[in-house]
Amino acid sequence: MPQFAHYLIKVLDISDNLLLNPLIPPFFFFDFGYIFILLFIYFFMPIFVIQEHHATTNHWDFRLEMNEVLKSWAITKIPPRKKGIKRLAIQTPDHDLSYASFEGKINEGYGKGSVKIWDNGTYDLESEEKNKIVFALHGKKLNGKYILIKTGYGRNKNGWLFFKV
Repeated sequence: MPQFAHYLIKVLDISDNLLLNPLIPPFFFFDFGYIFILLFIYFFMPIFVIQEHHATTNHWDFRLEMNEVLKSWAITKIPPRKKGIKRLAIQTPDHDLSYASFEGKINEGYGKGSVKIWDNGTYDLESEEKNKIVFALHGKKLNGKYILIKTGYGRNKNGWLFFKV
C-alpha cells in the first residue's frame, strides 16, 4: 500500500471531526481521489487487530484478516514493539470478521472476561508458508515488519513465535 494511504489512516484516527482536523487539507473534502483512497483502504486492505483480553489469564488476542476470516493467536505477554523480543503465540480458532471491532465483556463460557482493542490497522502480507508468515503491520502501536513462525510447541502443537524484525 502506498505510504500516502498509511498517512491517511493515521490522520483520520486523530480527530472524530474531520472538518476540525488541521492535518487534512480542505481540498480533500472535495476531491474524489480522496474518497477513492478511503474506499480502497476499507475494501481491499487486510486488517489486523490486537485485543487485550482479561480472562482466566491475561493475554493479547492477535488477529489477521486472511481468507475472509480472522486468523487468531493468543499472545502470552504484551506484543513486542522493538526488535529482539520474541513472544509465544498460541494459535486459536478463527473468528468472523465482525469480531475485529468487538470490545466488551464475555459473561460466560470459554474466554469469559473483558476485551478491549489494544491496537488495530492494516497490514501488508509479504509471504505465507505453512509454518511461517511474514507481514508489515501499520497500526497505532505496532508498525514494521513482523514474523510468525510455527514451533510446534504446546499440547496441540499450535505454538508460534511472534516477533519484530
